[in-house]
Amino acid sequence: MLSSLVFRAVRNALPGDPVAQEHIIGASLFAMAVADATHIAASWIGLPGSLRYDFASWNGTTHGNITFVIFLLFSRCVFNVPMVAPVIVGTDATFG
Repeated sequence: MLSSLVFRAVRNALPGDPVAQEHIIGASLFAMAVADATHIAASWIGLPGSLRYDFASWNGTTHGNITFVIFLLFSRCVFNVPMVAPVIVGTDATFG
């Protein structure tokens, strides 16, 4: 939902400023990554001790709340890595 509405609005509002677009999207992804981390922690803490490390016993909801959100967190963190972000955005950057 966010990528289809907000990210498109950023692109349309700042068509000639890709650096500003990258900063706004990066800040949004950072905020979502923080939310992901707290979501994972809260879901993990809420599990009974016997289930925390027994991944095979987790149901679909638990995998959705932890496993899938770990994937989302990783995806959002990758964007904020300085060497990867210019490649994703399509800007040309040199690293010294």
